[in-house]
Amino acid sequence: MTPMMKSIVANYKQKFGEEGFEKIQEEKLKDVSLRRPAEPEDIANVVSFLTSHKADYINGQAIIVDGGSVYK
Repeated sequence: MTPMMKSIVANYKQKFGEEGFEKIQEEKLKDVSLRRPAEPEDIANVVSFLTSHKADYINGQAIIVDGGSVYK
Protein backbone atom coordinates (compact mmCIF):
# COMPACT_ATOMS: atom_id res chain seq x y z
CA MET A 1 0.00 0.00 0.00
CA THR A 2 2.28 2.70 -1.30
CA PRO A 3 1.09 6.27 -1.98
CA MET A 4 0.65 5.30 -5.64
CA MET A 5 -1.50 2.29 -4.69
CA LYS A 6 -3.56 4.45 -2.32
CA SER A 7 -4.27 6.74 -5.28
CA ILE A 8 -5.35 3.76 -7.39
CA VAL A 9 -7.62 2.57 -4.57
CA ALA A 10 -9.18 6.03 -4.30
CA ASN A 11 -9.88 6.00 -8.06
CA TYR A 12 -11.48 2.55 -7.84
CA LYS A 13 -13.65 3.69 -4.92
CA GLN A 14 -14.73 6.77 -6.85
CA LYS A 15 -15.54 4.72 -9.94
CA PHE A 16 -17.20 1.68 -8.30
CA GLY A 17 -18.23 3.01 -4.88
CA GLU A 18 -17.05 1.66 -1.55
CA GLU A 19 -19.08 -1.56 -1.83
CA GLY A 20 -17.98 -2.20 -5.41
CA PHE A 21 -14.35 -1.66 -4.47
CA GLU A 22 -14.64 -4.10 -1.55
CA LYS A 23 -15.95 -6.79 -3.92
CA ILE A 24 -13.12 -6.16 -6.39
CA GLN A 25 -10.52 -6.28 -3.62
CA GLU A 26 -12.01 -9.47 -2.19
CA GLU A 27 -11.82 -11.16 -5.60
CA LYS A 28 -8.22 -10.05 -6.20
CA LEU A 29 -7.09 -11.17 -2.73
CA LYS A 30 -8.43 -14.68 -3.40
CA ASP A 31 -5.33 -15.10 -5.58
CA VAL A 32 -3.01 -14.19 -2.68
CA SER A 33 -2.37 -16.96 -0.15
CA LEU A 34 -1.85 -14.46 2.67
CA ARG A 35 -5.17 -12.73 1.80
CA ARG A 36 -3.78 -9.22 2.18
CA PRO A 37 -2.15 -6.65 -0.07
CA ALA A 38 1.61 -6.24 0.09
CA GLU A 39 3.05 -3.52 2.28
CA PRO A 40 6.31 -1.69 1.52
CA GLU A 41 7.82 -3.42 4.58
CA ASP A 42 7.26 -6.81 2.92
CA ILE A 43 9.69 -5.83 0.18
CA ALA A 44 12.01 -3.93 2.52
CA ASN A 45 12.42 -7.01 4.74
CA VAL A 46 13.73 -9.05 1.81
CA VAL A 47 16.04 -6.25 0.67
CA SER A 48 17.33 -5.86 4.23
CA PHE A 49 18.07 -9.57 4.45
CA LEU A 50 19.78 -9.69 1.05
CA THR A 51 22.02 -6.77 1.94
CA SER A 52 22.99 -8.30 5.28
CA HIS A 53 25.87 -10.64 6.03
CA LYS A 54 23.29 -13.42 6.48
CA ALA A 55 22.89 -13.54 2.70
CA ASP A 56 26.59 -13.48 1.84
CA TYR A 57 26.48 -16.82 0.05
CA ILE A 58 23.37 -16.10 -2.00
CA ASN A 59 23.71 -15.02 -5.61
CA GLY A 60 21.82 -15.35 -8.86
CA GLN A 61 18.41 -15.98 -7.31
CA ALA A 62 14.96 -14.65 -8.08
CA ILE A 63 13.06 -14.12 -4.84
CA ILE A 64 9.35 -13.68 -5.38
CA VAL A 65 7.65 -11.55 -2.74
CA ASP A 66 3.98 -11.83 -3.67
CA GLY A 67 2.19 -13.30 -0.66
CA GLY A 68 1.87 -16.65 -2.40
CA SER A 69 0.17 -15.56 -5.64
CA VAL A 70 2.50 -17.68 -7.78
CA TYR A 71 1.42 -20.83 -5.97
CA LYS A 72 -2.32 -20.35 -6.58
